[in-house]
Amino acid sequence: MNDTVGLPSVRVIDTTGDQLLAVSQLKMRAGGLLPTGFFTKEGVAVIRGILRRELIVKGLIRHPLTVLRLIALVSVE
Repeated sequence: MNDTVGLPSVRVIDTTGDQLLAVSQLKMRAGGLLPTGFFTKEGVAVIRGILRRELIVKGLIRHPLTVLRLIALVSVE
């Protein structure tokens, strides 16, 4: 095991490679607390994927700050 205790509060359940690539291209500022990347073409595509259930994130509603920090962590910019 990898020493993980319990279930994480945020999990990406189902997605495509294109959706993950789009998430990694989002610009985030202030450690993920300022999601400036959602106002770009790629950001709108990520939101559309979430609404169409192409990108399923468990914990999105209950832990929004953790989700934003996760996006900042996988963001390459």
